[in-house]
Amino acid sequence: MLNEHSLQNIIETEGFILLDTGGVNRDTCSWYKDLVFGAKTFCQLDQDELEKVKISSHQFYDCIEMPNTHFVSGVVEELRYFREVIRRKLRDMNQTGKEMIKHKEINPNNNGYYPTKELLEGIAMKYCEIHRKARRKILKPEDKALYDYIEREVIDIATKCWSKRDYSIRYENRSIKLTQDNHTDEQIVATAIYYSIHDNQGSAILTVDSDLARILSDVKHQMQYYKSNIGQQICEYLAKNPIKVYFLKKGSNCRILSRTDRSFEKYKSSEPILLI
Repeated sequence: MLNEHSLQNIIETEGFILLDTGGVNRDTCSWYKDLVFGAKTFCQLDQDELEKVKISSHQFYDCIEMPNTHFVSGVVEELRYFREVIRRKLRDMNQTGKEMIKHKEINPNNNGYYPTKELLEGIAMKYCEIHRKARRKILKPEDKALYDYIEREVIDIATKCWSKRDYSIRYENRSIKLTQDNHTDEQIVATAIYYSIHDNQGSAILTVDSDLARILSDVKHQMQYYKSNIGQQICEYLAKNPIKVYFLKKGSNCRILSRTDRSFEKYKSSEPILLI
């Protein structure tokens, strides 16, 4: 049975944590699609649900402020893109509201004030702060040649093993798509492996994306069968300085889906598995 952990316990006990785009609360990780994407005006938004999003965005920011949390550049780029999506939506909804007042389709007596507008503007501002703070915490591997080699291997293995299948959190649930796959998942895994080798630093990956567990398990499994001894050496480092993938469940509770110092055969891609 997989161990379950609270977010607070992970933050307090793990010394080196890589954060993903989806935040730290599974209940609100798809809030843009669920609450905002289809709305044309602020009066169509659910105030109670936006209050929950506001709380979770503050939780995410507080998590970023901890000294043991870090980002890869791909995640920060996705946060920047998402920040712009929210900004554009706010602009469009404001313009729609003005047009509806002009044509007397809504009551102008409230001077355009809606509690949901104030909430969404506050959330947008918090995501600006999240992006700004995250940008300052991007990891920059010292040995670029080593990192580039690891990233190439991770991308190659993830492609051949079809490790990436869970697009619901990163793309579909947000109703936004980057124009191409920037290999952010692979970048997170490659960075964790790099620090395990180069800095003798174990790490924890905190995510709502089950692909990360598959990628990590597939990489470890495939490297065991490399013809050269490089793969075996990497596996020895991963056992000595383990990487754990914590998967956010309901609320902010987590369970470990993969870790490199133990065998998690269930999460290899030898057979199709969809964890969400």
